Amino acid sequence: MRTEWNGAFLRAVLHATHSGLAGRQRAGFITGPLADTVAAPGLTDILNVTLVPFGNARIEGGAVVCQHGAEECGGNSWEQCAISIYPAFSEHWPFYLCLEQKLGSDGTQAVPLSNATAECTKSSGLSYEKLKACVDDPARSFALQKKFAAMTPSHPYVPYVLINGKLSPSDGEQLLKEVCQAYTGTPPAGCAQVLEAAARKCTADW
Repeated sequence: MRTEWNGAFLRAVLHATHSGLAGRQRAGFITGPLADTVAAPGLTDILNVTLVPFGNARIEGGAVVCQHGAEECGGNSWEQCAISIYPAFSEHWPFYLCLEQKLGSDGTQAVPLSNATAECTKSSGLSYEKLKACVDDPARSFALQKKFAAMTPSHPYVPYVLINGKLSPSDGEQLLKEVCQAYTGTPPAGCAQVLEAAARKCTADW
């Protein structure tokens, strides 16, 4: 157990991908910069990641209204249930990434949500039955929507990426470099190339 934490706290406000420019931006961040950062050697050892799949949805009375319709709300609910039932990032991340990939990183829905969730629970080792029971329980799923709504700060766009509480200067496009620069300990192997490149640019600018 760590008694001190000098890593990078990453918080990303997101919404499910189905259509529109915002959908493409979100999917591209998940399947691109975030996936690359998580996959870089040693990065998961210095990251504390919070994914917030709510984005531009809103609570109106006793219902959730999503920017891209009911299908988006459904995608959010599956991801929220995965995070709730499997709170460790290492457990829910493979399902989360798979779902984003299945739904289409270009903003198109590659496969139906029902097929994607079945395939992704199987590939990630999560229980389809547990997640579906959560999603299909109106009180439970609505409580999670409200929980993630409360976790969502005011934001002008999505993805809204915070690193140690500060907005990513690149809106997540240069996530690996920004995480590595925010880390105050000995950089892991996955940081070497981006930090060396940043150092060379700094020297050249000088």
